[in-house]
Amino acid sequence: VGLNPFSEAGREVRICSTFANAGPLPLLFVDALFKNHPDPTLRTRAVAFISFYLLAWSPLFWNYGYGILVDKTEDTGGKKGQPMEYSSLGTQS
Repeated sequence: VGLNPFSEAGREVRICSTFANAGPLPLLFVDALFKNHPDPTLRTRAVAFISFYLLAWSPLFWNYGYGILVDKTEDTGGKKGQPMEYSSLGTQS
């Protein structure tokens, strides 16, 4: 893409590509793919498996995702790092 991966724009691209549609999209696929399957329990089991995945996904998102958004190059006077300024829909503030 030509972006510095540690710049604000590079971190935004990384967070969007890492966690994009990781939550509801698998549930929509299961519903569309298995709604007419001969085994009626298949869709229920698939939703259960995805739900277990989402239990792990949310903490991973909030821990690893925060680590992506924190600017590690900024001198913070001994503090851990500051989250980047986050603006709505990619507009710069």
